[in-house]
Amino acid sequence: MFETRRVTPAAVAMLACGFAAMLALAACSSGSSSSSAASSSTAGSPGGTASASPSASGPSWASALGPGVTVQAPAPATPGNDSPAEAMAGYAKAISGTKFQAVCPYQPPSGRSNCLSEAKAIDLDRPYHSKVPYTKNFGVGYVAIDGSKAVVGTTGTYCQPGASPLCLTNDDPAAIFASGKSFASLYKMAIAGTDSPPGKNSYTLYPCVELGGKWYVDLSVG
Repeated sequence: MFETRRVTPAAVAMLACGFAAMLALAACSSGSSSSSAASSSTAGSPGGTASASPSASGPSWASALGPGVTVQAPAPATPGNDSPAEAMAGYAKAISGTKFQAVCPYQPPSGRSNCLSEAKAIDLDRPYHSKVPYTKNFGVGYVAIDGSKAVVGTTGTYCQPGASPLCLTNDDPAAIFASGKSFASLYKMAIAGTDSPPGKNSYTLYPCVELGGKWYVDLSVG
């Protein structure tokens, strides 16, 4: 998503498209698919204050993830890089505040330079901000961790200006996790963006990676 190139209006649009994918909107095109479950909602302020902590008794679906996978339940946390949930909360806060350079600390360091140059272009293009995806009542759902990889669920409302529907809502912190798929399958789908129908505004999980003891959202997705 952050390859080196001259920043043009098309490049700005492409960067925003990548942001949309990471905000549970699978691809920058219109669609009508949404995911809303009857489980309790995990709510936080826009930008994310809900995160994850270890669950005292694992959910019934956790065993399907495979041996050695740690499952964390939704709980408050602040943005940072000390856990997958903190990285996701920080990313969402940066997007919801339309401070796109603030996204870059949550990207793996290898892509930091390109992230900063492209995000700066969007920061300066104020009129374009109204076209950028945003979240409401964002929260981190369940988190599954296997070694240096993780998949993160979220709750809240995700909006893509110009899309149909404009917004979709997920209230189930266990959405997709409860499908019975293994961690390996969920991580592969999250990286490929195939856990939601192509061309649809749909709920998805997010891949995170640990590097040097810190966690980052894999912004190459989408």
